[in-house]
Amino acid sequence: INNSCVDPGDGSGQFSSLSSCELSCFAPSWDCINNSCVDPGDGSGQFNSLSSCELSCFAPSWNCINDTCIDPGDGSGQFSSLSSCELSCFAPSWDCINDTCIDPGDGSGQFSSLSSCELSCVSTSLSEMNNDKFIIYPNPFNNTSTIYFSNDKLSDVQLLLFDITGRVVRVYNTNEDNITIERGTLDQGIYYINLNIKDRKDLKATIVIY
Repeated sequence: INNSCVDPGDGSGQFSSLSSCELSCFAPSWDCINNSCVDPGDGSGQFNSLSSCELSCFAPSWNCINDTCIDPGDGSGQFSSLSSCELSCFAPSWDCINDTCIDPGDGSGQFSSLSSCELSCVSTSLSEMNNDKFIIYPNPFNNTSTIYFSNDKLSDVQLLLFDITGRVVRVYNTNEDNITIERGTLDQGIYYINLNIKDRKDLKATIVIY
């Protein structure tokens, strides 16, 4: 009666035990205990619905589903923070910013691969550097590219070709005024040139293989 168990005193009560009466008498309610929602059984719980208890009870967590971070609402998510989920969840992408390819970290980049970004981002089809004739053509290239430079004195020239990790992948030596680079086994991507002509400042440029 009114959420209280009362003995009518004449044996006509609906329940034969106080405990069975209390189980049926009190409106369900829940408390959050150790990340679990528990009905105390006496109507004294903090929450009057299981769903409202679960929303407050479980620590936030996230799963990555279809490139979106979603909180399952029961604390079972793979990631304990939204930022860690986002770092793992979004497919890598790149934007070209100031001639540099940068992953924005949220999957919104213009390019879906680093190589496609690098091909569009770096423009070095023709170079004039340090008042020296320094021409790379073609650039980007697929099979061969030739570097032209002034070398009137037929000085010794060394050209170092680096990959994006800074590793030297080719070394060329000549006393002519041009060097031809053949792709050979070089992978697609961006490479850096360091051209050293005796008694002159090094010339540097970027070359792209597609």
